[in-house]
Amino acid sequence: MGGFPTLRMAVRKAGPVVTDNSNFIVDADFGEIADPVALERNLIACPGIVETGLFCGMVACAYFGNADGSVSKR
Repeated sequence: MGGFPTLRMAVRKAGPVVTDNSNFIVDADFGEIADPVALERNLIACPGIVETGLFCGMVACAYFGNADGSVSKR
């Protein structure tokens, strides 16, 4: 899939970040994602991956804070 995964390490304790369900959190850099829906589908199909942070199909718009203090909606 072309991502570069990194195990998220804890800041205030030794070792990796672990969820309430004892899962590890892995951050993966995919660069610019051309088809996020397909990427999410492929990731979820991998054994051991519980969830992604892509949130496809969950929102109708997003609000962005801009450097000049304005807010844009897409």
